[in-house]
This record gives sequence, C-alpha cells and structure tokens, in this order.
Amino acid sequence: TCAAARLPGRGERFLCEGTPVVLDGAHTPGSVARILEDLQRAPTLPGRPVVVLGLAVEKDLPGILKALRGVADTLVCTSVGGALHQAPEEIARVAAGVEMGAETATSPTDALHKALHLAHGGGWVLILGSLYLAGALRPHLGQPEQDLSC
Repeated sequence: TCAAARLPGRGERFLCEGTPVVLDGAHTPGSVARILEDLQRAPTLPGRPVVVLGLAVEKDLPGILKALRGVADTLVCTSVGGALHQAPEEIARVAAGVEMGAETATSPTDALHKALHLAHGGGWVLILGSLYLAGALRPHLGQPEQDLSC
C-alpha cells in the first residue's frame, strides 16, 4: 500500500493553463487552517493564492474567512446552487466586512476561470469550502499531479 495515498478533493494538485491549482474540500475553520499550514511549506506555490470559495449555508463563513486572512488577498465567491448553499454575493459581503477583496462568479466554472486569470503570471489558485464545489470543478482541472513517493 501507499502511505501517501490521497483522497479525491483533498489537497489535490493540478497544473491548469500553466497555473498551479490546489483542490481541497475543506469546509471548517480548522480544516482550512490545516490545508493552509500544509501548503505554506510548498516551495512550488509562489506567493498568496487566489481562493475560489463556495460554502453550504450552515458552515462557519466568518471562521473560514478568519483562517484565510493574512494568507489570501483575493476571493472568488461562487456556489454550486440550491437552497443549501450560500449565494456568492453573501460570501463576498461578509468578506468585505473583514476587509478581504472578493469578487463573485455565477458558477463554479466561471469562478475557476476568473481565479486563473487573477493568478496568471506567477500566482496560484486554491479551491475550497465544499466537497460539492470540489466535485463540480475537479473534471475541469485535468489530471492531478502524481505523488511519486508511492
């Protein structure tokens, strides 16, 4: 067996349009803090990420934003849709209240394209907040980078 085996949507790394992308379904303040701590040690991820963020309504948005403050400057807020998920505009409103830059996108794929554009030329993208969001975007990211330590 491989001790470094990964689950889909958990810390997966991709190269999309030449930009590093990390996909993680982290959706609690603690899980967001843990993935950020892990990624801050990665030498292949330059600078601060552009974060694609979509959350279910019962999730702790202020707590997640607190975990992101100081690590990410820009959010692209989105939703997978439905009554169980926060509207992108609401996520952006709360982010603005804690002085985080936020844009909205009408769909997860639009959010990905916006984030890739914002990160182009030296940045990277972090997608988090929901396993539903991870599932919606994973097919658009190509093949994950392989962990050759197995």
